[in-house]
Amino acid sequence: MKKISFLLIAVTTIASAQLRVGVDVSRKMKVTPSFPAEVKALFLSMGEELPGSEKMTAEGLGFSVGYDFMLASLVGVGAELNIAAESDDEDGGPSNQIFAYSIVKLPFGVPFARGVVRVGIAKSFEEGIDPGLGYGFGLRIKPPLFPIGAEASYNIYNYSQEDDSDLGTMKYDLKQSYMNLSLTYSF
Repeated sequence: MKKISFLLIAVTTIASAQLRVGVDVSRKMKVTPSFPAEVKALFLSMGEELPGSEKMTAEGLGFSVGYDFMLASLVGVGAELNIAAESDDEDGGPSNQIFAYSIVKLPFGVPFARGVVRVGIAKSFEEGIDPGLGYGFGLRIKPPLFPIGAEASYNIYNYSQEDDSDLGTMKYDLKQSYMNLSLTYSF
């Protein structure tokens, strides 16, 4: 009986899963500093403006591999590994990260198209960056009775980072955004 139960669970798990492999066509990062009160007062007394947000666009390709496990036909959980290609850019750009999320697939009006919404926690592999909220939305197209489909999605990961400097502890808000095109395989 235990073997049959285990087999039933294994088959159900595999039967309601989706594997995604994709390429990031656009990768951007916005860094917004948050200054301590002393630094703000110092800049104000000197009559200078505080540095603002800095936007960067990462060069090269990024790749992603994701796995979605659907608990019901429209709701599930998943994880995605995002791998940044090596870059000659000294500013860095988006790093490797993992994104664990809940997923909702919404009917889109066409039988083979679904809107996809993901919300969860994103964790960068770069040292000193705290985990943050990640969310994304997109469109998935998969013909009926055919296991291969395509998905286009836009994902945003919000991180924070602290850096000790001569002026005190600086805090930065990091916002990374990705436009991803993926091929999907449904089990």
